[in-house]
Amino acid sequence: MQHEQSNGVLIALTVITFISSMILPFILVPTIQDVLFFSKEHWMFVTPFSAYITGVIGLVASGVTLLVLLFAKIRTEYKDKKFSLFHYIWVVPILVGTYYLAIHSYMYVQDDGIHYRQLGEFSATHLAWEDVTRVEKVIINDRSQISLEGYELEDSKGNSYFIENSAELRDNEYKILDQINHVEVTVTEKEKE
Repeated sequence: MQHEQSNGVLIALTVITFISSMILPFILVPTIQDVLFFSKEHWMFVTPFSAYITGVIGLVASGVTLLVLLFAKIRTEYKDKKFSLFHYIWVVPILVGTYYLAIHSYMYVQDDGIHYRQLGEFSATHLAWEDVTRVEKVIINDRSQISLEGYELEDSKGNSYFIENSAELRDNEYKILDQINHVEVTVTEKEKE
């Protein structure tokens, strides 16, 4: 009876994990980032789409892990052997690492410049406003409708940074353009190819 109950709990956890894997990352990743990285100094804080996808991958991998554990548990019980989690403990660092990567992928803009941490990077990159050498306003010309895709900034080393169009960008665009004008960089328009 106890084996059937624990199997039922494992089945329920697996189903819940698979179902929530398509929704939960879009809630958890920005919430955890807000708790860890919130500052009143940030004009805007952006979670890149890759962070959400990594969160989805992490939850799907958790569901697959639970499914494998369930089948392994049923198989060992069928053979009247004792089930041990020890052989599956190696999965935990991989799953924790996936969640860590998702949460630590961000971009924020503030008075001193842009702070950017891409997926898989171990430290944030900082682009000071004074280091900006080129700014292009990237537009999309779809037949007769013109829309903003975002701003591409380049530093003196040739590294480029992209601020994607979003509600936060529209709310803070004037601050960003003010900082760019302050360092006397001309904003040019570029049509997306």
